[in-house]
Amino acid sequence: MNEVPLPPGQDGKALGRRLAAELSRAVVRAEKRTGRTLDRRELAGRLNVSASSLYAYLNGTTLPGAGVLDALLTELGVTGPEAGRLATLRDEVDAARRLRPATTHGLSAVPRQLPLTHSVFVGREAELARLDVLPSTAGGPAADRAVVAVVEGTAGVGKTALALHWAYRARARFPDGQLYVDLRGFGDDTIMNPGEALHGFLQALGVAPGAVPADPAAASGLLRTVLTGRRVLLVLDNARSTGQVRPLLPAASGSVAVVTSRNRLDGLIVREGALRIALDVLPRYAARALLERQTGAERLALEPREADELVDLCARLPLALSVAAARTATAPAGSASALVRELRYSRKPLDLFGTQDADVDLRTVFHGSYALLPPPAARLFRLLGCHPGPEIDVMACAGLIGAADPPTALLDTLTAAYLVRRHSPGRYTLHDLLRLYAAELLDDGPPEERREGTERLLRHYLDTARLADHHLEPWRPAAGGAPGPAASYRPIDG
Repeated sequence: MNEVPLPPGQDGKALGRRLAAELSRAVVRAEKRTGRTLDRRELAGRLNVSASSLYAYLNGTTLPGAGVLDALLTELGVTGPEAGRLATLRDEVDAARRLRPATTHGLSAVPRQLPLTHSVFVGREAELARLDVLPSTAGGPAADRAVVAVVEGTAGVGKTALALHWAYRARARFPDGQLYVDLRGFGDDTIMNPGEALHGFLQALGVAPGAVPADPAAASGLLRTVLTGRRVLLVLDNARSTGQVRPLLPAASGSVAVVTSRNRLDGLIVREGALRIALDVLPRYAARALLERQTGAERLALEPREADELVDLCARLPLALSVAAARTATAPAGSASALVRELRYSRKPLDLFGTQDADVDLRTVFHGSYALLPPPAARLFRLLGCHPGPEIDVMACAGLIGAADPPTALLDTLTAAYLVRRHSPGRYTLHDLLRLYAAELLDDGPPEERREGTERLLRHYLDTARLADHHLEPWRPAAGGAPGPAASYRPIDG
């Protein structure tokens, strides 16, 4: 029957009395409509509850379960909006019951869950400025809902660093607390179920562990109820999908949720109107500043050329720069030069960005994104390791995989995973370390995959050159035969 004692707090009592009064009035109206007094015992029998339970519902000492309330309202002839209003009132009483006094050892239990983050943070001024407007938007006079921001980008680009740096900077604007969860969307760890995150959030906000609903949908509704009227910051880190995030989002004005992900979470943009902040690698000045602040400006001043080359060899990727700084900071003077030489001549440069900790090992971090790709997209990503240049167009990608038409769907999958970037219509790029990773995947696979992919790519460019030559001097006979598949080449403008 799901009966529960009414809450001991004043809010719960007031809501319980109000519900009991509404039910009593519904009984009186039913009696007037039928012209006879309702037999309480007979009514209890139809509801499959005891007579004492029915009396407890009507005098406000016990809260009926949702199903019992629905049956009681049907028996009393209460339908439509009024039935919905009473059901909502019943849920509010239930939510008040679940809340325990928000104190721990006599102190206010305002959650402060933001984890420790690196003290060195550079750049991202434009992104920080966009995040800075979120609290005022959430709490402004015209706001009627919570605000959501999504920080997206490739692995190692500094999404968590940005979210936490801003969260610490803005935490005074959220006096009711800051919640944090690592959703483990990528890597070898088991992905976190939203129900697990909801359980932790609700306990941190004052809900007794035994009062957290087992049903994730009910727990999500309770979270939104508890956050109503509060100014709370939620950092939802390392999310894999929109479905994993949506149950954790606040609804009422005042709270802000910042989500980080290596995937493009279009659903949050379309349905929740989230602000998208897509991160690219650092600008050169910021990458150099990050290396200086983590290594020591005096040390790098002794090797200015090597420092600039190290920035390029790290592809201006924050994680790679931090790992390189860690390798050089404790080494003798001149270590930047030594690391540059190793990176320049190593057969497997990614080995030099390896660490004992999987969460900062560059190859492991890249694999967390690659492993989730469907096989056709994974094959195209590997074959991009055959291409030596900084960018590639869609027809060259078609040549790589031996397709007649541009593989736009596969490229969209790769861009959604932030493994490649579409920087202009029909043209794509990926930073040097991701290209090295793709080439390593080819080296570790069957040898014919690289050989055949390279042959297809060279054939595509040869056919394209023949076609260009034919258009420039159409009177000349085509060298080596007629143009091949590239003869159907057409510019891609979208």
